[in-house]
Amino acid sequence: MQNIIQLIIILVCFSHILKAQTYKYGDVSKELLTLVECPIDKDAKAMVTTMTGKNEIKLSQSEGFRSEFTQKFQIKIFKSDAKDLGTREHYYYSPKSGKGKVEVSTIRGKTYNLVNGQITETKLEKENIFYTQVNNYFKKLTIAVPNLQDNSVFEYELQFDSDYFANINDWYIQELIPVQYNSLTTSIPEFFKYQINVKGAFIPVKYETNATSQTVYFKLIYSNGLIRRSSEYEKVPIKYENKTIIFESIPALEPEQFSTSIEDQKAKISHQLTLISFPNSPSEVFATDYQRFTKDLLESSTFGKVLQKGEFIDKMVTFKNDTPHLEKLNKVLQHFHENILWDGSEAFNTNFSGKELFETGKGNAADINLNYIAALRHLGVTTFPIILSTRNNSTPHPVYPNYSDFNYVIAATIIDSTVVFSDATSKLPAGSLPLRALTSYGWLVDLQKGEWTDLKKGSMGKQTNQINISLVNNQVVFEGTLIRQSHLAYKDINGLSENEKQYLKDISTINELEKDTFVISDKKLNSIRYKVKYHQDVQDDQILYIKPFLFLPFASNPFTLPERKSVIDFPYAKEYKYITTLNIPDGYIHEVPANINAILNENDIVLKYTSSFNPEIKKITIIIDLKLTKSSYTTLEYADFKNAIDSIIAKINEPIVLKKI
Repeated sequence: MQNIIQLIIILVCFSHILKAQTYKYGDVSKELLTLVECPIDKDAKAMVTTMTGKNEIKLSQSEGFRSEFTQKFQIKIFKSDAKDLGTREHYYYSPKSGKGKVEVSTIRGKTYNLVNGQITETKLEKENIFYTQVNNYFKKLTIAVPNLQDNSVFEYELQFDSDYFANINDWYIQELIPVQYNSLTTSIPEFFKYQINVKGAFIPVKYETNATSQTVYFKLIYSNGLIRRSSEYEKVPIKYENKTIIFESIPALEPEQFSTSIEDQKAKISHQLTLISFPNSPSEVFATDYQRFTKDLLESSTFGKVLQKGEFIDKMVTFKNDTPHLEKLNKVLQHFHENILWDGSEAFNTNFSGKELFETGKGNAADINLNYIAALRHLGVTTFPIILSTRNNSTPHPVYPNYSDFNYVIAATIIDSTVVFSDATSKLPAGSLPLRALTSYGWLVDLQKGEWTDLKKGSMGKQTNQINISLVNNQVVFEGTLIRQSHLAYKDINGLSENEKQYLKDISTINELEKDTFVISDKKLNSIRYKVKYHQDVQDDQILYIKPFLFLPFASNPFTLPERKSVIDFPYAKEYKYITTLNIPDGYIHEVPANINAILNENDIVLKYTSSFNPEIKKITIIIDLKLTKSSYTTLEYADFKNAIDSIIAKINEPIVLKKI
């Protein structure tokens, strides 16, 4: 609540006279078509000259209240490589079954070009418009902009209509190209109350509110003792609260590596319905906090009621009375893995029963995992659903729940006071989640134990590299093993299953070294071992500079920007161990880098570098232990983290020097 108050203060303080808007939707001039440089960023390949949104909740006499969301976009092309912007995509809620569908009622647009000094127009036609059912809940509208050329301007208008107004669509302030003018207007009847959240550091140039009214016919219901009767339609005045927020000169979003969804990095405005209060009717309160949100979910026929129907598992898997819970968990998980195929859709509600699911043989994330949880509960294994937003989706608000922020569900089982995560859509063992589910936190859905839960806890990728280096026939030969475990192994196993030849080529290529052998010597569910051998020709045998370590965590530092705007978010922590032995040839002396034992910020990053020399067998042994124990680093931690990675890369790449006597 404090953040909301601060936001309002900021908006009021910075509400000032709006600067003149250079270009308007529907008014494409020769000046705009001949414009060769973006006024916000001279290097931009295109810009949004104007984008406006207007969301109104209107009363229809025949259909009741409906939401109308009108969006208008005008985009100017500067460089030929910006033509990829000619494919525009919009996602909207359209479930395969049930109510609350969003409908596209209006699509129109034009492309403008300057030909021989004259403005030409190309209309958007039906063949330029495509619809795709992405999953059970969402559709994608794709617009292929016609006749897009260098210096074109194209604009289009969309209107989405729905009786589903629990969530006003998110409105993005920032795009991947600069935005010259951005405005959002909402018109909300007094009966509806929304929680408004604004994300991002951009300050509006204008924020205004005003009230209007409309007289409509409304069916009022009265109570007369024990008998209820309804009146005829009567005239009722409705007050509307209208809000407009305007931004100008918004720079392009520059996506940053090692983050979650790009949508998380964009500044945006979101609305969450909290209350509906019609005249002479009881108020309907929506999920204003996570306790209420949890209650609603557990009472839902597509969530909580499904969790109570796990008896289907009795006819599929049998157990002795004293079977340990961990064994039950693993056996039920295996049964789902072997008999159900995930269709790739992300969801946290289902209309599928367990029996229907197994008859069909496939389903979305909710179809599978909610019934999986129901089966475990029926068997007496304490298991809770955790709903979350996958890594490709935006992060849920930590205080104000919004149904549209969540798109996935997993299982959390309590075994001997330990929480064991599992996901029946993947082939991973209990205790491991697929990358898509490795977000920072998920909401555990339970009235008593409901809380934000760290989904990355215990998630780890491990790598051990044992290499022996020797000088043979004027070649430096590197030979040994590479072992990858847990999530680093899962990554390899998944890549190998898609295209083994190409994947092995990609991970085995090392600059400056020639590959002799790189083969899989052992593969298990959570571990993979490679046998490796490389060589490097000696150019000058008087002095040799040998880099002792292969398969480094970073070839170079990917964090080069002086500052960062988004959180660094790795899906899991990592541990690396390098053990290298080097046989010193006769006639050579050696120099080895100094030992080091460095710790950053209470074991967030640990680097131990130790070397020893055995003069009897003339062998150097160098061991590195590197641990990145934390998976997320804030923008305030960025400078220290960046410097730490620089130091690690420099240390690991320090060569052993051999000099001929």
